[in-house]
Amino acid sequence: MLVAAEVAASLVLLVGAGLFLRSFQRLSAVDSGVETAGVVAMLVAASPTKYPDAERQRAIFDRIVERVATLPGVRAVGLCDCRPPNYARSAGSVRIEGGATDARALPNAFQVRAGANYFGALRIPVLAGRAFTAADRAGAPLVVVASRTFARRHLSVDPAGAVGRRVSFGGDDWRTVVGVVDDVHYNGLAAPADPTVYFPFAQDPFIGMEMFVRASGDPLRTLPAIRRAVLDVDTDLPISR
Repeated sequence: MLVAAEVAASLVLLVGAGLFLRSFQRLSAVDSGVETAGVVAMLVAASPTKYPDAERQRAIFDRIVERVATLPGVRAVGLCDCRPPNYARSAGSVRIEGGATDARALPNAFQVRAGANYFGALRIPVLAGRAFTAADRAGAPLVVVASRTFARRHLSVDPAGAVGRRVSFGGDDWRTVVGVVDDVHYNGLAAPADPTVYFPFAQDPFIGMEMFVRASGDPLRTLPAIRRAVLDVDTDLPISR
Protein backbone atom coordinates (compact mmCIF):
# COMPACT_ATOMS: atom_id res chain seq x y z
CA MET A 1 0.00 0.00 0.00
CA LEU A 2 2.87 2.38 0.80
CA VAL A 3 4.58 1.68 -2.55
CA ALA A 4 1.28 2.17 -4.42
CA ALA A 5 0.72 5.51 -2.68
CA GLU A 6 4.24 6.63 -3.53
CA VAL A 7 3.83 5.66 -7.20
CA ALA A 8 0.47 7.49 -7.37
CA ALA A 9 1.98 10.61 -5.84
CA SER A 10 4.93 10.44 -8.23
CA LEU A 11 2.60 10.18 -11.23
CA VAL A 12 0.71 13.27 -10.11
CA LEU A 13 3.98 15.19 -9.80
CA LEU A 14 5.22 13.96 -13.19
CA VAL A 15 1.98 14.95 -14.94
CA GLY A 16 2.06 18.37 -13.26
CA ALA A 17 5.69 18.88 -14.25
CA GLY A 18 4.93 17.85 -17.83
CA LEU A 19 2.04 20.30 -18.10
CA PHE A 20 4.18 23.05 -16.60
CA LEU A 21 6.96 22.42 -19.13
CA ARG A 22 4.50 22.44 -22.04
CA SER A 23 3.08 25.76 -20.87
CA PHE A 24 6.57 27.16 -20.44
CA GLN A 25 7.54 26.06 -23.96
CA ARG A 26 4.43 27.66 -25.45
CA LEU A 27 5.04 30.97 -23.65
CA SER A 28 8.74 30.92 -24.58
CA ALA A 29 7.75 30.66 -28.24
CA VAL A 30 5.56 33.79 -28.07
CA ASP A 31 7.14 36.90 -29.54
CA SER A 32 6.85 39.57 -26.82
CA GLY A 33 7.31 42.30 -29.43
CA VAL A 34 10.54 43.65 -27.92
CA GLU A 35 14.17 42.64 -28.27
CA THR A 36 15.62 42.46 -24.78
CA ALA A 37 19.08 41.09 -25.57
CA GLY A 38 21.60 43.81 -24.82
CA VAL A 39 19.16 45.92 -22.79
CA VAL A 40 19.11 46.78 -19.10
CA ALA A 41 15.87 48.20 -17.66
CA MET A 42 15.42 50.24 -14.50
CA LEU A 43 12.87 52.47 -12.79
CA VAL A 44 13.70 56.16 -12.35
CA ALA A 45 11.26 57.87 -9.98
CA ALA A 46 11.61 61.59 -9.34
CA SER A 47 10.25 63.36 -6.27
CA PRO A 48 6.80 64.91 -6.83
CA THR A 49 7.77 67.59 -4.31
CA LYS A 50 10.95 68.53 -6.15
CA TYR A 51 9.36 68.17 -9.61
CA PRO A 52 5.70 69.10 -9.09
CA ASP A 53 4.79 70.27 -12.60
CA ALA A 54 4.98 68.92 -16.14
CA GLU A 55 7.73 71.28 -17.30
CA ARG A 56 10.13 70.24 -14.52
CA GLN A 57 9.34 66.57 -15.07
CA ARG A 58 10.08 66.91 -18.78
CA ALA A 59 13.32 68.74 -18.06
CA ILE A 60 14.72 66.27 -15.53
CA PHE A 61 14.12 63.23 -17.75
CA ASP A 62 15.53 65.05 -20.78
CA ARG A 63 18.71 65.68 -18.81
CA ILE A 64 18.88 62.06 -17.60
CA VAL A 65 18.46 60.60 -21.09
CA GLU A 66 20.95 63.05 -22.56
CA ARG A 67 23.53 62.26 -19.88
CA VAL A 68 23.15 58.45 -20.04
CA ALA A 69 23.26 58.49 -23.86
CA THR A 70 26.81 59.91 -23.72
CA LEU A 71 28.18 56.94 -21.73
CA PRO A 72 30.67 54.68 -23.54
CA GLY A 73 28.99 51.65 -25.07
CA VAL A 74 25.44 53.02 -24.78
CA ARG A 75 23.63 52.79 -28.12
CA ALA A 76 20.09 53.93 -27.23
CA VAL A 77 18.12 55.17 -24.24
CA GLY A 78 14.32 54.95 -24.16
CA LEU A 79 11.63 55.84 -21.64
CA CYS A 80 8.26 54.19 -21.01
CA ASP A 81 5.81 54.23 -18.12
CA CYS A 82 5.53 50.44 -18.13
CA ARG A 83 7.76 47.43 -18.68
CA PRO A 84 6.73 44.61 -21.03
CA PRO A 85 5.73 41.84 -21.02
CA ASN A 86 4.16 41.58 -17.56
CA TYR A 87 2.82 44.92 -16.41
CA ALA A 88 -0.77 44.61 -15.26
CA ARG A 89 -2.84 47.59 -16.33
CA SER A 90 -6.44 48.04 -17.43
CA ALA A 91 -7.31 49.45 -20.83
CA GLY A 92 -9.04 52.82 -21.21
CA SER A 93 -11.74 53.95 -23.62
CA VAL A 94 -10.79 55.77 -26.80
CA ARG A 95 -12.89 58.00 -29.04
CA ILE A 96 -12.21 57.67 -32.77
CA GLU A 97 -13.07 60.53 -35.09
CA GLY A 98 -16.08 59.52 -37.13
CA GLY A 99 -16.81 56.59 -34.81
CA ALA A 100 -19.13 55.93 -31.88
CA THR A 101 -19.89 58.80 -29.52
CA ASP A 102 -21.81 56.92 -26.83
CA ALA A 103 -19.41 56.28 -23.94
CA ARG A 104 -20.80 52.75 -23.55
CA ALA A 105 -19.88 51.89 -27.15
CA LEU A 106 -16.34 53.25 -27.18
CA PRO A 107 -13.54 50.75 -27.85
CA ASN A 108 -10.75 50.19 -25.33
CA ALA A 109 -7.00 50.44 -25.77
CA PHE A 110 -3.93 50.03 -23.59
CA GLN A 111 -2.42 53.50 -23.12
CA VAL A 112 1.34 53.95 -22.76
CA ARG A 113 3.64 56.96 -22.35
CA ALA A 114 6.84 56.59 -24.34
CA GLY A 115 9.92 58.66 -24.98
CA ALA A 116 11.22 59.50 -28.43
CA ASN A 117 13.78 56.65 -28.45
CA TYR A 118 11.68 53.95 -26.77
CA PHE A 119 10.85 52.04 -29.97
CA GLY A 120 14.46 52.13 -31.10
CA ALA A 121 15.87 51.04 -27.74
CA LEU A 122 13.67 47.93 -27.67
CA ARG A 123 13.72 47.53 -31.46
CA ILE A 124 9.96 47.66 -31.88
CA PRO A 125 9.44 47.84 -35.66
CA VAL A 126 7.73 50.93 -37.09
CA LEU A 127 5.32 49.56 -39.71
CA ALA A 128 3.99 52.83 -41.10
CA GLY A 129 4.54 56.56 -40.60
CA ARG A 130 7.11 57.47 -37.97
CA ALA A 131 8.06 57.11 -34.33
CA PHE A 132 8.14 60.06 -31.94
CA THR A 133 10.77 62.74 -32.47
CA ALA A 134 12.15 65.62 -30.42
CA ALA A 135 9.63 67.86 -32.22
CA ASP A 136 6.70 66.15 -30.47
CA ARG A 137 6.87 68.41 -27.44
CA ALA A 138 4.58 70.60 -25.37
CA GLY A 139 2.95 73.20 -27.58
CA ALA A 140 3.35 71.09 -30.73
CA PRO A 141 0.37 69.33 -32.38
CA LEU A 142 -0.82 66.43 -30.22
CA VAL A 143 0.18 63.05 -31.67
CA VAL A 144 0.05 59.35 -30.88
CA VAL A 145 1.55 56.15 -32.26
CA ALA A 146 -0.78 53.15 -32.56
CA SER A 147 -0.13 49.43 -32.54
CA ARG A 148 -0.87 47.08 -35.42
CA THR A 149 -3.78 45.50 -33.51
CA PHE A 150 -5.26 48.92 -32.72
CA ALA A 151 -5.21 49.84 -36.41
CA ARG A 152 -6.74 46.53 -37.45
CA ARG A 153 -9.34 46.13 -34.71
CA HIS A 154 -10.47 49.69 -33.98
CA LEU A 155 -9.75 51.52 -37.23
CA SER A 156 -10.36 48.54 -39.56
CA VAL A 157 -7.34 49.45 -41.69
CA ASP A 158 -3.84 48.23 -42.37
CA PRO A 159 -0.98 50.12 -40.67
CA ALA A 160 -0.54 52.63 -43.51
CA GLY A 161 -4.24 53.47 -43.45
CA ALA A 162 -4.13 54.43 -39.76
CA VAL A 163 -1.66 57.29 -40.25
CA GLY A 164 -3.51 60.60 -40.19
CA ARG A 165 -6.55 59.32 -38.29
CA ARG A 166 -7.50 61.16 -35.10
CA VAL A 167 -8.33 59.81 -31.64
CA SER A 168 -9.22 61.27 -28.26
CA PHE A 169 -8.99 59.99 -24.70
CA GLY A 170 -11.14 60.95 -21.74
CA GLY A 171 -12.52 64.05 -23.40
CA ASP A 172 -9.05 65.39 -24.29
CA ASP A 173 -8.27 67.20 -27.52
CA TRP A 174 -7.93 65.19 -30.71
CA ARG A 175 -4.57 63.56 -31.31
CA THR A 176 -3.28 62.54 -34.75
CA VAL A 177 -1.87 59.08 -35.41
CA VAL A 178 1.59 59.70 -36.88
CA GLY A 179 2.83 56.11 -36.91
CA VAL A 180 2.00 52.46 -36.37
CA VAL A 181 4.33 49.99 -34.63
CA ASP A 182 4.23 46.24 -34.26
CA ASP A 183 2.36 44.69 -31.33
CA VAL A 184 3.94 44.41 -27.88
CA HIS A 185 2.66 42.22 -25.04
CA TYR A 186 2.19 44.41 -21.96
CA ASN A 187 -0.23 42.24 -19.98
CA GLY A 188 1.51 38.88 -20.20
CA LEU A 189 2.40 36.42 -22.94
CA ALA A 190 -0.54 34.07 -22.42
CA ALA A 191 -3.07 36.41 -24.03
CA PRO A 192 -2.97 38.17 -27.41
CA ALA A 193 -1.38 41.63 -27.48
CA ASP A 194 -3.80 44.40 -26.54
CA PRO A 195 -4.67 47.26 -28.90
CA THR A 196 -2.22 49.93 -27.76
CA VAL A 197 -1.84 53.68 -28.21
CA TYR A 198 1.39 55.47 -27.28
CA PHE A 199 1.56 59.09 -26.08
CA PRO A 200 4.82 61.04 -26.41
CA PHE A 201 6.29 61.53 -22.96
CA ALA A 202 7.20 65.14 -23.76
CA GLN A 203 3.52 65.99 -24.32
CA ASP A 204 2.27 63.97 -21.35
CA PRO A 205 5.10 63.69 -18.77
CA PHE A 206 5.03 61.59 -15.62
CA ILE A 207 7.03 61.48 -12.42
CA GLY A 208 8.23 57.86 -12.65
CA MET A 209 9.47 56.19 -15.84
CA GLU A 210 11.11 52.94 -16.81
CA MET A 211 14.41 53.58 -18.58
CA PHE A 212 15.71 51.08 -21.14
CA VAL A 213 19.39 51.31 -22.02
CA ARG A 214 20.70 49.34 -24.99
CA ALA A 215 24.43 48.82 -24.80
CA SER A 216 27.12 47.04 -26.75
CA GLY A 217 28.44 44.04 -24.85
CA ASP A 218 27.01 43.05 -21.48
CA PRO A 219 24.51 45.78 -20.52
CA LEU A 220 24.78 44.95 -16.81
CA ARG A 221 28.35 46.23 -16.87
CA THR A 222 27.00 49.68 -17.68
CA LEU A 223 24.85 49.82 -14.52
CA PRO A 224 27.46 51.47 -12.25
CA ALA A 225 28.10 54.14 -14.88
CA ILE A 226 24.36 54.67 -15.37
CA ARG A 227 23.86 55.12 -11.63
CA ARG A 228 26.64 57.69 -11.50
CA ALA A 229 25.23 59.52 -14.52
CA VAL A 230 21.77 59.75 -12.94
CA LEU A 231 23.25 60.99 -9.67
CA ASP A 232 25.24 63.59 -11.61
CA VAL A 233 21.90 65.00 -12.76
CA ASP A 234 20.26 64.82 -9.32
CA THR A 235 21.82 63.30 -6.22
CA ASP A 236 18.35 62.57 -4.83
CA LEU A 237 17.30 60.46 -7.83
CA PRO A 238 17.70 56.75 -7.12
CA ILE A 239 17.23 54.02 -9.73
CA SER A 240 15.65 50.72 -8.80
CA ARG A 241 14.27 47.45 -10.14
